[in-house]
Amino acid sequence: MKLRRKVKNAFLVVGAASFAAMPLTVSASIHTTAEAWHTESCLEYIYNYDGVYEVFARKGYVVDITLKAGEEINGVIAGDTARWMIETAVIGSTPHVFIKPIVDDVTTNFVIYTQNRAYHLLLSEQENYTPIICWNYPENVYPPVEVTPEQEVFNEIFTEQVDGRSVYKALHRDYEFKGSKRADEGLFPLEVFDDGTRTYIKLGKGNKYDLPVLYRVEDKNKGKLTLVNYRVRHGYIIADRVFDHARLKYSDREYVDILPKKDDPAKEDKAVKHK
Repeated sequence: MKLRRKVKNAFLVVGAASFAAMPLTVSASIHTTAEAWHTESCLEYIYNYDGVYEVFARKGYVVDITLKAGEEINGVIAGDTARWMIETAVIGSTPHVFIKPIVDDVTTNFVIYTQNRAYHLLLSEQENYTPIICWNYPENVYPPVEVTPEQEVFNEIFTEQVDGRSVYKALHRDYEFKGSKRADEGLFPLEVFDDGTRTYIKLGKGNKYDLPVLYRVEDKNKGKLTLVNYRVRHGYIIADRVFDHARLKYSDREYVDILPKKDDPAKEDKAVKHK
């Protein structure tokens, strides 16, 4: 077993000015021993980068803070270095920090820095103590879930990132379709919706290789047609705008108009044919 010991003077940063440079946030999430997983000798916390972890120590006894194998300890900052002893060691590839109170009824805080993480600890001296503190990490507790192609399509079309979280888009689906006399049902979209910025038009499988031209219809300008560029993703026509009136044109006599539904339910149910 390979053991490399580093005494506390090599790692401690002492003094109010140094400690203030990297403060421990009081409002951070404090994790108590009741939340940890208890084994026969080890108390296991799930690591959280902004968490503060409760540790109970006992005068004359050593608490072993066991970090993740492969981590390198860059520093140990202690609030009270006069009444707590600290040493570090690496056993194999696993770093350890050994902490021992030398008087009764003392409390302090520690911050252990590695190349990957900062461990924030709140230490209290009491009779009941835990000899070993160890950690589990989110990547171990919550392994990445394999995303299927169908889920990728769903996430791309129906969700967006807000503050680092994936949330459902607010979608508007109140559209109706009106086809020309020559437009058969196979040319009608399966669904149309917008997210306030883009419009998504789902075509039937029969239109996969027969894509229409997309126009904006200007009803206030004698029905003027303005060409609209779009892209196709996962069977959806995606246009970077929202329409008051759009037209999918397959030929001069085959087209389908897309309009927001009217407020009057009776009018919404009427299928108006265009010549």
